[in-house]
Amino acid sequence: MSRGEDLAFAATACNSLLITASSSSFSWWIAYFMPDQSTIFYNSNFNDTYYSRENFLPDWIPIQLINGTMKLD
Repeated sequence: MSRGEDLAFAATACNSLLITASSSSFSWWIAYFMPDQSTIFYNSNFNDTYYSRENFLPDWIPIQLINGTMKLD
């Protein structure tokens, strides 16, 4: 599939998404175009000023990986 087909498929066929590379604009747009009731998680370990929490929608859920354990922020 092309990247456009990947985006369209994920945005219409998935009901949750885990963004592991929070600096990825491709995954950000997939999450943005998913239905409103979708659950979106993102890696909050990208804490520099460019990828701060303000770059993500308020209902998206930040997570951290600490010593191999996932923690919801």
